[in-house]
Amino acid sequence: MKIVGNMDTKLKLCFVFIVALSRNSEHSVSGERVALRIVDKTHSNLGSDFNAVKKLLLKVQPASFSGPAHFQSLLGKCFSLITDSYKYEFCPYKNMTQHEQTLRWNPYSGVLGVWQQWQISNNTFEAMVMEEGDSCGVLSRSTTVFFSCGDVNKLIEVKEPNKCRYVARFQTPLVCHRDAVLVYPWLPEELQHQWDTVETRLYRKEITTKGYNKQLQGIFEEAGFRLSNATKIHLMEEAKKVQQQTKIQEFDSLNLCNSEFKRLKSEVELLKQKLKDNNIDYSNEGKIPHFSYTETFTAAFEITKPLSPLAELAEVRPVDSDGVDYPDEFPHADFMDDM
Repeated sequence: MKIVGNMDTKLKLCFVFIVALSRNSEHSVSGERVALRIVDKTHSNLGSDFNAVKKLLLKVQPASFSGPAHFQSLLGKCFSLITDSYKYEFCPYKNMTQHEQTLRWNPYSGVLGVWQQWQISNNTFEAMVMEEGDSCGVLSRSTTVFFSCGDVNKLIEVKEPNKCRYVARFQTPLVCHRDAVLVYPWLPEELQHQWDTVETRLYRKEITTKGYNKQLQGIFEEAGFRLSNATKIHLMEEAKKVQQQTKIQEFDSLNLCNSEFKRLKSEVELLKQKLKDNNIDYSNEGKIPHFSYTETFTAAFEITKPLSPLAELAEVRPVDSDGVDYPDEFPHADFMDDM
C-alpha cells in the first residue's frame, strides 16, 4: 500500500482515521462514503503536547557563538514564556520557537528565527537577531531579542509589532555591569587597531559617515559579530543538507504505515489523558479495533463511513474569522494543508 500526497496530508489523514476508529469501535466499516467536517475548537488553558513530536526544520543553520565571552554561560540553555495561548522558547545562539497551546488538530508550531548575528549600536551589543524563521507569505519570520538587567535569566516578553516581525525581551544578570555589552573590548587586538584607524580617518574627514559605517561593518563581519552575504549563503546550504539527512520516509510499505499508525495511536492516548487531566469528558472505553487496508488513501480525503455516523465529526463544521460558513461537503482535502 502506498499513500499518495505530501507528508502533512498523510499524517492528517491517518490521524482522522484513527480518531474515527477509536470513536466508533463497536461498529464495522461499510462502503458508504462521507465528507468529514473538522471541529476547530480551542482550549486556551491546555497545553498541546502533540507539537513536541513535530520536527521543526530550519531554513538556515545557527551561526557560531560570538559576542561577550561571559554569554557562553547561555549556551545549551532554553528559556520559555507562556502568554496568550502560546509558548515561546528562546534558545540563545540557537533559535526562537512558538508553540500554540491548544488541543485543536494541527496547532501552529514553528520557528520564529534562527540565531544569525548581533544588532550593534553605539559600540554596544544591543540585541540578538534571529532570522530566516518559518515562511510567512513572502516573508520569513524573524525575532530581535533585547537584553535588560535582572537577577535571573528569564524571557519576560514577546510581541509582534509588525507582521511576522517579533520583538522579545530577555532579562539577565550578564548585562548589569555598565561595560558588559561593549563591543570594542571583545574585538581581537588587530581589529581594535583597524577600528582606531577608521575613527581617526573619520575625525580627519578623510572618509564620510557612510564610508565609516561600511568599514565598521567589515570589522564586525571579520569578528563574527555580523554575517557577510557569503556566510549567510553557506549557513543556508548547510541547513539544506541537514534537511535531506532528516527527511521523513514515504509510506511506501505496509510496515512503515503500521509503524506510523502505532505512533499516532500513542498520540491519541496522550490526548485522551490530557483531556482527562483537565476534567474534559471523553467517553470512549473501547479499544481501537483491528482493521485491514481495503483501499488506498489519497489526498482526495474520502473515508469509509461506519454504520453509526461519526456524530461529532460529521455534524459540525468550522466558521472562518469573517463568520462565513464552509460548504456542506469538502470534495477535496486541500484546505487542510493551510491549517
